[in-house]
Amino acid sequence: MKMTGLFNILKGGPRCSLGIDIGTSEVKAVKAVFNGSSAGLCRVIRESIVEGGVQDALSRAVSAFPEAKGVNLSVAGSSSVVMRYITMPRMDRKELFQALKFEATKYVPFPLEEVYFDAHIISSQSGTDNNIQVLLAAARKELVNQRMEMAERAGIKVNCIDIDCLAVFNAFNAACPDILQAYGKKTFALLNIGDRNSNLDIVDGGNLKLSRDLHQGVIKMMERISLASSLDQASVAGGLAAGSQLKQGDFGRAFSQAVSELAMELRVSFDYYESQSSAAVSGIQLSGEAAAWQGFIEQLSELLGLPAASWDPLRQPPCTPDLVLPAGGSSGFAVAAGLALRK
Repeated sequence: MKMTGLFNILKGGPRCSLGIDIGTSEVKAVKAVFNGSSAGLCRVIRESIVEGGVQDALSRAVSAFPEAKGVNLSVAGSSSVVMRYITMPRMDRKELFQALKFEATKYVPFPLEEVYFDAHIISSQSGTDNNIQVLLAAARKELVNQRMEMAERAGIKVNCIDIDCLAVFNAFNAACPDILQAYGKKTFALLNIGDRNSNLDIVDGGNLKLSRDLHQGVIKMMERISLASSLDQASVAGGLAAGSQLKQGDFGRAFSQAVSELAMELRVSFDYYESQSSAAVSGIQLSGEAAAWQGFIEQLSELLGLPAASWDPLRQPPCTPDLVLPAGGSSGFAVAAGLALRK
């Protein structure tokens, strides 16, 4: 299942597409070039955010792609963004939006005049119920407008505003069709571990069934380790790279506790989904910086009782053979890659 961009600002898609993920510590940018129905990721960069200078980092990223005529951005965060998977009577897209003017208040916990919302028909149910499955997404106008103003100050137009969870799913579809095919009709989870939040998608039979942001991320896990081990953030990062979490002591215990807290939040989401569905989550696919930490995948897999593996959003394809990875490698580019691949 391919998702079209939400909250579209400009119609149509350029041959060159730029996706930018504005994080807490970095701004990541990916350029895609479209040739008919195929697309290739041909350039990626990352810009550090120094002393809260998000606008400066975004401007530097945009200036590295002078050929780009527009950019795809995204929003995230449970306090400003909501996604609901709902069942509605069969109707076309025009009828759906007419109905949502009245139905959206049931699912969106914000005043409708304060949000932009969009919807996508995921699948049609066969049989006597004659229903459709719909993804309803809403984001506070304040957050969306902030993103658009930042892009304007950086000197570039906005093609669309998307949602992190959906961008991750889009990147996975493009990079890992073999893994998606291997799961077949089974249910599995995608977890992208970001700076402050993690993006969770539950996929069943190739279709999205649940998407939400979790309150666990790289920075929070590193802060826990820093507090327990009396090390600064730079020393914690060095320790994680060196495998200190695999050793006995305060560092290793704090690491295990951080992974345990993430596993508990995941289990709540899995249990909720499984209570609403006859399907059980059979595995988890991980992306983001934490997925490369030694011992992380193994501990998370053991705590959840599920097989877990990492996937690379910058594998070939959709990346072109001449793609040069930035310093720090390909970790953390799932959202930016998914944004660049929007048409």
